[in-house]
Amino acid sequence: MLRSLRPLLFVALTLGACGDKRDDASATKPTGAAPPPTAAKPAATPPTDDPFTPRDVSGATLAKVEDTVPGVAFAIELPTGLVREAKDAYVNWTWPDGTFNAPSITVMAIELPPTDLAAAVTSAKRTSDPELVVATQREVDGGFLVSVHTPDDRYLSTKLHRTVGGKALECSVVHRTTAKQGPIPARAATTALAEKICTSLAGR
Repeated sequence: MLRSLRPLLFVALTLGACGDKRDDASATKPTGAAPPPTAAKPAATPPTDDPFTPRDVSGATLAKVEDTVPGVAFAIELPTGLVREAKDAYVNWTWPDGTFNAPSITVMAIELPPTDLAAAVTSAKRTSDPELVVATQREVDGGFLVSVHTPDDRYLSTKLHRTVGGKALECSVVHRTTAKQGPIPARAATTALAEKICTSLAGR
């Protein structure tokens, strides 16, 4: 009797072990492929509506330049590397990378120069902004020097009126920035540079 039961017991144990292995395999079988990694979002592109960044030119090195406007030969000290443009009664110089990020310098012959300091201040303040601050107003050899700027330092202008060779000349340095560009870098030092440029104007 015992001998007849042994084969049956062996078969039962073997089937049980196989069932356990199938259960383990089904428990560890992956249910699906892993999701792909999420791609990183590209960084936002900064706006390029206004690509001109105001430059700090207050430390520019000056060099003597000789030029002419109708009827007057003159000399003036200018930053090096500027772009020159001459038209009729004036000569203009700008930085080579544009006119929106650095001052513009102009020397021109004029017919009706201011006759006193008050008139020179009035001439310098002829803009649409009534809140201009007068930083400098003084008499200089042969004329007048006036510098103005806005309270937010987004506009500056320096004007010198001087008689050279019997002719009235005006030297002007102007720089204006937009609200998006912000204030002129080192505005006070840039005004000082503008005054140095214009007061160097002389006949030759």
